[in-house]
Amino acid sequence: MKPPNSIRMWHPTMKKAFVISTVLRLSILLWITVIISPSAQQPPPTNIPTPYYDANNESVINYMKSAGLRSALSNPIHTLDHMREGFFLSRITPNGLLIGGGGDDNGRTYATIYMGGSQQQQQQQQQQRLLEPNTNRSAFFHAPPLLLALVDPVLLAWIPSATIQDFVFELVMMIVDLFTAIRLFQFARNVLSSESLLSSLKFIGNGSANGTKEEEEEEEDDDDDENDVVMQWEIGLEQKMDPSIQPKRAWVFGISFNTNDIPISSTTTTNEDNPPSSDVITSPPPKREAILELADIPQVCAIFYYCNPISILTNCCTACSFHGLWHLLLVSALQELTTTATSTTKSMTTTKTSNGNSNGNGTVSEVSKPTQQQQSKSNVPMAMLYLAIVSHIEINSILYLLPAILFTRRGFGYTRLVRSIVGCIGFFLLWSALLQYLSLLLVGRSNFVAMLLQSYAKDYKFYDLEPSLGLQWYFFMNMFDRFRTYFTIMHFGIPYLFAFPLLLRFHRYPIALTAMLSTILSLCKTTPTLNDMVLAFSLLLMAPRTLARMTNKSLVSLVALPVPITLYVTDYWLWLETGSGNANYMFFQCLAYNVFFSVILTDFFAATMLREKALYLTEKGPKKVMVTAVVG
Repeated sequence: MKPPNSIRMWHPTMKKAFVISTVLRLSILLWITVIISPSAQQPPPTNIPTPYYDANNESVINYMKSAGLRSALSNPIHTLDHMREGFFLSRITPNGLLIGGGGDDNGRTYATIYMGGSQQQQQQQQQQRLLEPNTNRSAFFHAPPLLLALVDPVLLAWIPSATIQDFVFELVMMIVDLFTAIRLFQFARNVLSSESLLSSLKFIGNGSANGTKEEEEEEEDDDDDENDVVMQWEIGLEQKMDPSIQPKRAWVFGISFNTNDIPISSTTTTNEDNPPSSDVITSPPPKREAILELADIPQVCAIFYYCNPISILTNCCTACSFHGLWHLLLVSALQELTTTATSTTKSMTTTKTSNGNSNGNGTVSEVSKPTQQQQSKSNVPMAMLYLAIVSHIEINSILYLLPAILFTRRGFGYTRLVRSIVGCIGFFLLWSALLQYLSLLLVGRSNFVAMLLQSYAKDYKFYDLEPSLGLQWYFFMNMFDRFRTYFTIMHFGIPYLFAFPLLLRFHRYPIALTAMLSTILSLCKTTPTLNDMVLAFSLLLMAPRTLARMTNKSLVSLVALPVPITLYVTDYWLWLETGSGNANYMFFQCLAYNVFFSVILTDFFAATMLREKALYLTEKGPKKVMVTAVVG
């Protein structure tokens, strides 16, 4: 079995998939920008009556950029169109005057976007909301000022045409997607390297007697630095696990339990007078060829993220969304936490070489070579910077601190739990305070509180929600005002309600915990998107020992997911564009989407618990396994 560390970054299969996907993205982008967009803006032909010709419905560009498809693919706050709204609001003074009408933007400030003031002034603004809608700007812009400052000077101010802005932005997001896929490959390789390496070592140790005591001692000394102690404990128990509690689909990922060559003894009980006997010997199950080995999972994760149609539509030709950038920062944080650096140590190895001539005379010389070993040098400050930026944009991403602490504690960084907690939380708070200070400089002290309330209002107050694949928009649309506070707290606290019990239960499996939290956040966000689902599935692939225990209902739910997604886009068009439908049409499709996604999540929970229970029974001994099998 080849460990993932030996895989080259640009494997031929991965290279071909990336090249094909990049060419496809560029082709669609040029096709939409150069060919379809100008033709869609042309007036209708004069020889066709107006009632029988509709350029908006006939052009493909309007379908590709339809509101229903964009609502399924992206959060409207994290789009380039929303940044244009903020750019326009920054040019309007509190008195309603336009700044820089002649091309001069002197005097423009971000403080005009976030209008705070006293509570009495806010009440007056709410009373005058019907007469003067522009006095309440909190209903227009909900993004943090740092996000607007990221694209304002380069993309919005320097490029006048919206079409060219979209083209440049989509090219940048294409590069961001490529780097995200590479980071996913590196992160998966770091996580799965210990599993593949330990599996090969255990198999060699049990199958042959070539190992020496010195090699075993060196492996034990390097366990704390190179290998995950928990993974070593798990793989050691798998070598003596009873076949009755082994995962039935372990062969799919090439996970070997080293029991294929050992005959399986089964106990038979006829009645109470005859005690159980182990005389019946059954043949071991036949070996099956693996479909996807552990060494191939990093490539599959990268190809799945970069080459799927959802990422292509979201960041290449449809929504102009920033989601790819947030995913890059999040995966980079996880990759930094699991990176081990190869360093040259002081220990030297000597090799003897002999140089001889034709007469048989020669000299023996000793050559000293430095040895290299893996040492834990994860960059915790840089990882916390990436995570702080993501949490500054999406506040619920703070939950990824929990697996970050576990990654640094389990042999990849700080070795002690207290030290890991203090290091991760300390750097995270430091970077978060720095980001808030930069926001304070942009909006001013008087509007800072209003900026915080306005930027995160959708996340913790569920205000101004638009239809999406989630259920919150429909729930709060039918909510009575007197119950709103209670259900706001309940909906906002659902991810945190699950996070800490999962941490206590699955603290031994940080990658599985990361996939669980990513899936929960994809379901409980105020505006969930398909892009979040793609990232969650990419992380689920990194837990093959859990996937091997999942049932068929997850596969059925995965195949059924495209049905509610397609019907959601159709019902969105029926309700909000043609007016021939209603909100219940969309709600039922959102409900079906969340049910199918929840089935996959709960099955992953159950598979992880079965994985831990099987290890517990194996550790207790064969008698415990026998009693459990009889009772079950």
